Amino acid sequence: MNSIELKTSEITCRIGDNTANGEHNALYNGIWELRSTHEPVNLFVPSYAGLNLEHIFDGSANRGDNKRFFEPRHHPMELTVENDTATLHQTPTPFMKVESWTSFRVEEPNRIRFLFRARPTHTDFRFNYLGFFWASYILAPENKSIYFPTPEKNERGWRWYQHCTLAHNRDSSVLSEADNFQPAREDETEMTLYAACSPVRYARPFYFGLRGKMVLIYIFEKADGVLRLCHSPSGGGPTPDKMDTCPAWDFVQFIPNPEAGRTYELSLTAVYKLYEGRSDVIRQVETILGPQ
Repeated sequence: MNSIELKTSEITCRIGDNTANGEHNALYNGIWELRSTHEPVNLFVPSYAGLNLEHIFDGSANRGDNKRFFEPRHHPMELTVENDTATLHQTPTPFMKVESWTSFRVEEPNRIRFLFRARPTHTDFRFNYLGFFWASYILAPENKSIYFPTPEKNERGWRWYQHCTLAHNRDSSVLSEADNFQPAREDETEMTLYAACSPVRYARPFYFGLRGKMVLIYIFEKADGVLRLCHSPSGGGPTPDKMDTCPAWDFVQFIPNPEAGRTYELSLTAVYKLYEGRSDVIRQVETILGPQ
């Protein structure tokens, strides 16, 4: 079994490992398909995935070594299902030697609960930190942007950033207003999405994006270490008509000073529903994170 379907009254998602199956290419894991009764077309690029574990890194130079740079793509995963929860397990990976479990569970009417757990087996990381990167490849949205609240408020509540990067690896990662972590890298000329930081900051750990009449909201409940939001205008490859590119709506987790044998977590709720305005997005967020 390399994939399984999870359903609510409103959404259907297929969770799968990093092997090939039909339209789905090898090397991509997570949510192979996400559909709604309101939108039957897969939200994600069919050959790729959403909430795809893409990189595990520690600042070492990776230029030209795809099996190291995209380590989670290449190392086998095992899919298991228990109590309506689908879990992708990777044994310790060949380079970073990190074991991980990624679990998915759906909730009525339109939520996906995501829990990532990682356990390093050593502490010999190049710059004494450990990083994880996830990508969601969105199929041909009219609007490639992600939206999140700025640190500023006015009398009507949140003010918003519309974040759509001009090019891949440019101003990609968005730090929180309290983030002062400065991860070193062995090759400062090697540009990556997680190393190219935006001048803007986010105020609460969530963002949303739009495709047609639908909205996808990622609401981060817990992230050990440091959480950064991330964007690429072209990471999902060409659109079906070859006239544009599909964006990637991403995020990054850094674990400073990782301890061998300790389990680190990142959890989020993904909401996929009809878009009913930013006030509804705030309501969805506050049901998970509480008011602010």
